[in-house]
Amino acid sequence: TLFEEMRQPEIAVEKKFSEEIKSVAYDEGTIAVVTAKDGKVENQNLYLYDDKGREKLQRKISYEYDDVKLYGEELIFVGNRVCNILRLNGHDKFSYEFAQEIDAVLPTSASNEYTLIDSSTIQKISLSSK
Repeated sequence: TLFEEMRQPEIAVEKKFSEEIKSVAYDEGTIAVVTAKDGKVENQNLYLYDDKGREKLQRKISYEYDDVKLYGEELIFVGNRVCNILRLNGHDKFSYEFAQEIDAVLPTSASNEYTLIDSSTIQKISLSSK
């Protein structure tokens, strides 16, 4: 039968963290883990791993956020009115506090354009180079 032919999942990598895991995001062979010590924003650490469990990046972050998503080469952290975009090489790309509460920020096919969604509108935002 079909069920007999299906393979069972196997543990590929196991990681233990000394701090509480706050968030996990995954995309195309990259796993992001955010830990928080004592639940404090200033005590957050970001760890990036490839799908074999090799650490690609470890860095402190102090973003206030409710949700994090991994899209290609960027992590997008979204909080009440705040958005932070971090490149997977560890460099900050964007940090902004909006006047309105935001629900999501999503990448588009253009590298510096994003879709911002709030409770009543959907907007396109473009990041300009400094």
